[in-house]
Amino acid sequence: MSDMVESLRNKKLIVIGLMSGTSMDGIDCALLQTPRQNKTKQKKKDGETIKLQQPNYYECYEYSREFKERLKKILGKTNRTEELTSVETELTRQHMEAVKKFLRKYRLSMDDIDLISFHGHTIYHESKDNMSKAEKKPHEIPSDVIIGRNCASWQIGNGALLSKLTGKPVVYNLRKNDIVHGGQGCPLVPLYHAAIAKYVKQDHPMAFTFPVVFVNIGGVANVTYVDVTTDKEKGSIQTLIAFDCGPGNAILDDFVTQVSGNRHSFDPNGLLYCYKGIHDIRFDVVNKFLQHKFTTNNLSSQGLPKSLDRNQWHSFIFNLLKNYDNNNNNNNNNNVYAQAATIAECTVQSIVHSVDYFGLAKEIKPIPKTWLLCGGGRHNRFFKERIHTVLNDKYSPLLRDISVLNIDDFGLNGDAVEAQCWAS
Repeated sequence: MSDMVESLRNKKLIVIGLMSGTSMDGIDCALLQTPRQNKTKQKKKDGETIKLQQPNYYECYEYSREFKERLKKILGKTNRTEELTSVETELTRQHMEAVKKFLRKYRLSMDDIDLISFHGHTIYHESKDNMSKAEKKPHEIPSDVIIGRNCASWQIGNGALLSKLTGKPVVYNLRKNDIVHGGQGCPLVPLYHAAIAKYVKQDHPMAFTFPVVFVNIGGVANVTYVDVTTDKEKGSIQTLIAFDCGPGNAILDDFVTQVSGNRHSFDPNGLLYCYKGIHDIRFDVVNKFLQHKFTTNNLSSQGLPKSLDRNQWHSFIFNLLKNYDNNNNNNNNNNVYAQAATIAECTVQSIVHSVDYFGLAKEIKPIPKTWLLCGGGRHNRFFKERIHTVLNDKYSPLLRDISVLNIDDFGLNGDAVEAQCWAS
């Protein structure tokens, strides 16, 4: 194995990155070329540079409704059962099929690929303030669960089986190293966000000035603050602050799936549900949400880093909505639109309040003027427009000069970022 690693280290690598995110849409496949290490020049740190010859080398292969339901049923499990192993094996085989479809799509073969980076699917994640399962019953926790002093997490997926099925080297357990060294295992994509910022700035020098904020709205929402300054003695200095900030698509998707009777699994562009309730947002509910110990509004409860689980917010927000409607006699059918808009507003406010956490790590002056959206949530117009409105109302009411843009505006694919990150 060491000989293989050494041989790969000194060449350009063509890597396929595979991501199965908490939104459970399906399998993201992306191809990336990593730069060759040049021994005669100063070495670049991993993730510092990227080369996107073909940003469109990306596909998403959706899970069937049946498999998605099987996957949902094992979320939160910390014990290995026959069904969990069956789902893990099926998940791995579906990743193999995704790789084959991807290669056929772009007229490539396995021989063209050096490496496969396999994230798997997170079914269990608890950060340091909520590690009850891992602490109370350690003898029942299988070795698959990665337990560190600040986090316990489990990504299912059989890397050895995927390597056997594809005949290629497979890198997996991608979050383990961070967790065992005291991190929380996520978010890790911000390292790639920093590389993207340099890539975009190089190709579009007038696009923005640092600092810039990346907002990834997947099943969970997370933010990345990137700043690059120049010091006469130290040269270029990069500041990177990143954390999960609140709920993303997962809770809204699950709500829409439920109230639509499985006719819809998400709110397309935010138009079917969120926009119809935009004038009836329950701000009492949103304000109570912001008092939760994991939200960015409560700075004293938890310092950086912080990470969240997909289902962390479901019961809390749903109970807040239920109590509000019971107290206000809101039982009409149109109430689902107000509820959807309120759920989405919780995401918006947690993203905007992330500025408070930036300030906890570094004195922020001025507020970043460019916020770049990636992940599936960027397709939801409600998110984009409300983030823009609330940011400017709060931090730039006169100039209104804070921009909220999709990362796609710079020739990148906002759906591909996580899969590209694992390939990098």
